[in-house]
Amino acid sequence: MSETVPVLDSRAPATVAASRRKAAFAIGAVVLILLALIAIGMAVLRGGEPAPSGTSEVAAPAVVTAGDVTVTMTPTGFGPSGAAFDVTFETHSVDLGLDLTSSPTLSVNGSPAGSGTWMGSEPGGHHREGTLTFTSPIASGDTVTLSIDGLPAPVSTSWIAP
Repeated sequence: MSETVPVLDSRAPATVAASRRKAAFAIGAVVLILLALIAIGMAVLRGGEPAPSGTSEVAAPAVVTAGDVTVTMTPTGFGPSGAAFDVTFETHSVDLGLDLTSSPTLSVNGSPAGSGTWMGSEPGGHHREGTLTFTSPIASGDTVTLSIDGLPAPVSTSWIAP
């Protein structure tokens, strides 16, 4: 029967400590990179930009059918710095090639309030999602209407700002 003899690390204690520091540094760097990727991924899923500052809680989502396209518009902010909406487009038969930098418009109390900024998926395909942001101020009680052209049928929905 042979005995197992423990093998001691032949390197000097300073070399072992330096190796451990390098390994700890490498693990820390990997953790930081993973956290950064998670943060970037979350920002992309939100549409890349936060809702306008000074926004309030808003109304329920609206679901509109425009021909073969189902559009879901969810207000995520109304306030002095503007309005923001999470928007999704779903279809199985139409190419969603519309230009979301120019086709959506906002009106406040019946008056045009300009076009918005789209942060989301690129034109094409059968599923698109992102955030529309408008910079026109929205006051409590205002009627806010979001309209989107370029689909098989017009899309227009209104909410009352809280």
